Amino acid sequence: MELFIGDLLSPQWKSFKLISDIDEDLAENVHLWSFSIANYRDELDHYWVLLSALEQETASRYVRTTDQERYILTRGLLRQLINKYTGIPVDKVGYHYGLFGKPYIQGSIIEFNVAHSGDAIIIAFCKRPVGVDIEVLNMSFDFKPVLESCFDVDEIKHIINAPIPVVAFYQLWTCKEALLKAIGKGIDDDIKLVPSLPGEHSLAMDGNPLSSRLIVNGLFLADYYCIVCYPAYAGSVQMFSR
Repeated sequence: MELFIGDLLSPQWKSFKLISDIDEDLAENVHLWSFSIANYRDELDHYWVLLSALEQETASRYVRTTDQERYILTRGLLRQLINKYTGIPVDKVGYHYGLFGKPYIQGSIIEFNVAHSGDAIIIAFCKRPVGVDIEVLNMSFDFKPVLESCFDVDEIKHIINAPIPVVAFYQLWTCKEALLKAIGKGIDDDIKLVPSLPGEHSLAMDGNPLSSRLIVNGLFLADYYCIVCYPAYAGSVQMFSR
């Protein structure tokens, strides 16, 4: 599989109040949705009733309020977006799972991926495999203990010699995560083999279901770093935010 890790995207977020306010056609593009949990706390009851009985049971088991809120909103918003792109009624949305646990909608060409960190929820949609990751930029995070187990020699040099090493760490780490999520594999022992430096790469991984060329682009979002991995033939990355 061929892979190009490119430049930063220029953030061009289109704001909205309701998901239905956005009428752009997905076509061959990537749609990237950003949600701030703080903007939805008054609407938690609305999203709670959108969840399946199993999802409500799962939400009820969270001990921390912030984790419960994040789960309810992520699942509720995902149901609304799947309805928008597929026409499946919100209460009829069901998930099937790939070999490595990545969820998908059976019988639909629409694919999606979800990430969250801190107050932010990111959901990406495309008509082909897509992966997304987001991390709070914790400037005091001690990343050095994980370098040797997750990065190769060149990547470690890049991080250590960067003007702000901790930011470089997050940029490379999220790149690996987004790529693995696009493939549908998840983080495992292959993490060190996953390229993350800018430029052209070839990637051979056991169980990789993709043969098309992929593009990876990142962007800064306030105190977060977000990255999206998508097919090279996709038209553009369109961004929507509330």
